[in-house]
Amino acid sequence: MGEKKLTRGLDCEKLEKCFKYSPWFKFYKENKDKDELFLGIRNNYVNIYYRGMSMAKVKSPFENAYIADKYAGIEKTKNKSTSKNEPTEHSITYTKFENDYENIKNRIDKHINDGKSLLEKDTQCKLIYRNNKNCYNGKSDWICIDMEYAKQRKNQNDGDRYGRFDIIAVNVKNYRVALIELKVGRNSLGGESGLRKHAKDWNNFLKNNLFNKSDKRKDREDYLVKEITNIIKNKACLDSSFPIHVDKSDFDEKVFENIEPEFYFLICSGDSDIDSIKNTSRKYTFKAQICQEKYGLKVDERTKNIQDELTYDITEKGSGPLYCKFLFAKNNGEDIQDIIDDKSYECDLR
Repeated sequence: MGEKKLTRGLDCEKLEKCFKYSPWFKFYKENKDKDELFLGIRNNYVNIYYRGMSMAKVKSPFENAYIADKYAGIEKTKNKSTSKNEPTEHSITYTKFENDYENIKNRIDKHINDGKSLLEKDTQCKLIYRNNKNCYNGKSDWICIDMEYAKQRKNQNDGDRYGRFDIIAVNVKNYRVALIELKVGRNSLGGESGLRKHAKDWNNFLKNNLFNKSDKRKDREDYLVKEITNIIKNKACLDSSFPIHVDKSDFDEKVFENIEPEFYFLICSGDSDIDSIKNTSRKYTFKAQICQEKYGLKVDERTKNIQDELTYDITEKGSGPLYCKFLFAKNNGEDIQDIIDDKSYECDLR
């Protein structure tokens, strides 16, 4: 068995020859505006997302796709003899997929509406769609190139799997890179998947030099800039109007040589008001004493915060490895048209 591929990105020649003229890509182009689909470039396949959920994994040579059983309408009876290793997805032909497309969408809709999946995924997909549409029309300088990014590792013993981002966006004019975690509603800010967990992950991501090629990690090629470069080249290969214009032969990660990653918590208030969601964010970001003295907030002694965890203030540039900006949007971010520079954001956490 060959060594596991750790970086996102596919061979441009194969992608152009096999996927670009496949019925799968034709389907994506015809439906992406109607259903707000997103095309994700992965390690060895292309992922078509609908409402933030993986709808079809199209693997090389891009003939069939893999679809989750629950979206294909395959019901499984759970019992003691069911193997943990039993597949949860199966191969599907394009013809079968096309014929069942509306039913697949309805199952995903039901899955989200029943609360079995986070509202964040649907919000995430809509934010990306609106921003990218504006970028193509020249109304945003940012293009969202990836969603649901999680750094791969060689095996279970390869411990530096730091770097999880809901959205990766690149500025089409100066190649700035925005790494974004989306949260919707007050309940999303705490707990095991809340702000503190992501700040800790990002801090380790930086400490382990996982953004750009580093002399400290000469033995590893799985740095994020390489993946970003691959994804951009792949998307430009598939779409001649892609906002970042590249020449496949000479576009490489050198364009990001002097770029430092920018980290953002994009927080939608959900059912809460902006002031309330800001105060909750402060409780999970700053020491309890600061919250009480500066903001007049009463903090439960059991509440764990980022400042105690990392021993520095992530909202103060130069305080530690991680500097993070907060972007607050009303409700589910319906007014946001630009993923980073939208004027309707409120940004004053401190």
